[in-house]
Amino acid sequence: MVRMIPKIYKRSRWKIAFLWVLASFFLLFGSMIAGQLQRSFGTNDIALLIAFFLALIFFLFAGLLWIAISVALRQYEE
Repeated sequence: MVRMIPKIYKRSRWKIAFLWVLASFFLLFGSMIAGQLQRSFGTNDIALLIAFFLALIFFLFAGLLWIAISVALRQYEE
């Protein structure tokens, strides 16, 4: 017997793909910020810490989105 794909999965496939792309962009921006962190002339400690924490937040948010996507896909497969 062939298992039919639930209708809710058909409707929300684009949402899952959108969240996947959004998580990739957050990871990209976090990597771009973290890759440019360096102490140089004219950079104070507060600006460096803000950039570090912003990159960390982007990494954590991308991971959170990927976990949410995997949980959503797992629920639809069951």
